[in-house]
Amino acid sequence: MSRVYIGNLSSRADERDIEDFFRGFGRIRAVMLKNGFGFVDFDDSRDAEDAVYEQNGRELCGERVVVEISRRERNLF
Repeated sequence: MSRVYIGNLSSRADERDIEDFFRGFGRIRAVMLKNGFGFVDFDDSRDAEDAVYEQNGRELCGERVVVEISRRERNLF
């Protein structure tokens, strides 16, 4: 499993928006959202890397988001 950080999230973004944003990059195990950021757990680390490469800097709900491999893989929630 590999965790992806997504930052600069719009307050309007919800779990479904995140799932749609990462659709096609592999199986998502979990989406965890906080105020302005969140984490997405992918089954496969290569899928997570592909998602970061393709989605970093793209627009989601009117905001240009930051997408990176999470620096910490521990359970934050």
